[in-house]
Amino acid sequence: MNQSGSDHYFEDARVIRKLNVDKPIGINYSSDKFVICPMDTPDPNLWDSDECGQAEDAPSSQPTSSPTDESQKDCEFFFTELSDSDNSPFIEIASTCPGAKISRPLTVVSYKEFGQSCEVDLQGMIVPSDGFIILCRNKSEHEITYSSWDPEHRVCDIEDSQLFIGHGYNSYAIVNVDDECDRNECEGVNCSFGCNDKYLDIYGFVGSSLKGTIYAYADCRVARKILYPYGLYPFDANVFEVGCRTSSVDPGDLCSPPAINPYGVISDPRLWESNPTLLFISEICDPVDDPNKRFIELYSPNKRNYVIDEEMMIVKWSGSSPNPSYYFQPLMGQEIDENGFLVVCQNFYTFGSSSCDIASGPLGIAALSGSDHFGIFKGCATPYDTCETVDLYGIPGTSAQDTAQDFSGGRAYRPDGFDLLLNPYLAFDISEWVVQRNVPADMCDPGCLTPSSPVAPSPVQPSPTGPTGPTGPSKGKGKSKKRLRH
Repeated sequence: MNQSGSDHYFEDARVIRKLNVDKPIGINYSSDKFVICPMDTPDPNLWDSDECGQAEDAPSSQPTSSPTDESQKDCEFFFTELSDSDNSPFIEIASTCPGAKISRPLTVVSYKEFGQSCEVDLQGMIVPSDGFIILCRNKSEHEITYSSWDPEHRVCDIEDSQLFIGHGYNSYAIVNVDDECDRNECEGVNCSFGCNDKYLDIYGFVGSSLKGTIYAYADCRVARKILYPYGLYPFDANVFEVGCRTSSVDPGDLCSPPAINPYGVISDPRLWESNPTLLFISEICDPVDDPNKRFIELYSPNKRNYVIDEEMMIVKWSGSSPNPSYYFQPLMGQEIDENGFLVVCQNFYTFGSSSCDIASGPLGIAALSGSDHFGIFKGCATPYDTCETVDLYGIPGTSAQDTAQDFSGGRAYRPDGFDLLLNPYLAFDISEWVVQRNVPADMCDPGCLTPSSPVAPSPVQPSPTGPTGPTGPSKGKGKSKKRLRH
């Protein structure tokens, strides 16, 4: 079974044995003997701390004092948002020292096309009480654009029109400048090692525009992931997410990239909240001519090239059982592709790795029946823990055989065009689905939203609402168009 949901999973992390565990623990592993530190700095040949972030030169999560000229670890400054999506661009910088006067020679540098650059000094300013520094093109423009926010969130601290020329394609860095370092001869990595200039954080590349790269964000928004509350240099694209509004699916092309909905695109000055992973079931296939080509297709309207970093899973209920099957598919550590899809099939040999992302095996979640019920859970390691329900196909605890839900020998899919903003899908609604019987494998299309209008299902007797297994109370019942902030 995939170990990514276990208590000893440490990909992209480091494991520290606790200092008070100085004796062998034998063959019986116990998670309380170790500490797992995600994205931490290692300290080989040392064992003097069992706290995350305590390695030499590791970024501090909290300030140790007011900022000084001597150390960039005294106070963290890092980009949390670069917005170019609402015709009023701004840069949001978070600081771990609200209310402190910046005594270090900090500057925000933009690197533009043709080697041009522009700087804005931060030294001498007092960090606002909310810990955010907002740089914008024009203060009045910023206030008008975000007039629906309360007065504090409309405030732009520094305006500089030159800094924002080319915004959406510029690289940006927060630099602790040493006046004694000849900056014309000190660029890139040499600034971190050969001189005293220190790069506290960066989006993009020193001395280079992002035009023509996949990191450009014109008419889009860059948001820092909540897991990285500190500066990083050099640039690590995994720390950031780019959210854009794109065009809809072309009806003549089954596999054109689907639209991304506004979650992750709406700008939110002076806020830094988690950008949720929206994920739902978009197609389940049980082809009449080839049972080896069964699959479950998941789609995310707001994530692209994204590795799932929270506990999520696909679960299945068979027959009229109210309890999930023992065969479930963990999703933590799996990657949503460049078009927003994650496909689970029985084996790679039938589909190939280009169409199938996870092979669940002959007894796994993809060894399905058209009369099964399916769901996505999150926040739990197994479906028998207290889980949050994200999406459902069917009504667990009732029999789906020979109902409008039954897609035996065929497929069930959500067509492109249904309201992607309704999330989470806590109640099964057959009107959101098209169910087809007697469908051959070549009519199933993993990795594509099918661009057609829903087919009205035949009237059926309403089924009683059955239990959804031992999932505990769900959060936020009902469908809502409430605006999410990230």
